[in-house]
Amino acid sequence: MEKKCCLCNIVITHGMDSNNPDPLGKSPDDVCCNYCNISKVLPARIKKNEEEALNPMGKYKLVPMTEEEEYRNAGITKEEAMGRKT
Repeated sequence: MEKKCCLCNIVITHGMDSNNPDPLGKSPDDVCCNYCNISKVLPARIKKNEEEALNPMGKYKLVPMTEEEEYRNAGITKEEAMGRKT
């Protein structure tokens, strides 16, 4: 069964030469050729995974703590951290 690569439109004649184009494919039936898989799809998946790793909660962005919050979470005061007595 012949299919076309959804990214470059080359005809894929052998089933072993077709790949899942996610996240670049537009429909569940799309396939991509080996070249597009290596040069386009895999880099897009890596980028997507890196973005998800940096923002694991999806819609929520990680906000850095203030200096005061860091000391409070550590259970010390800024003066104690600086070696001064309170």
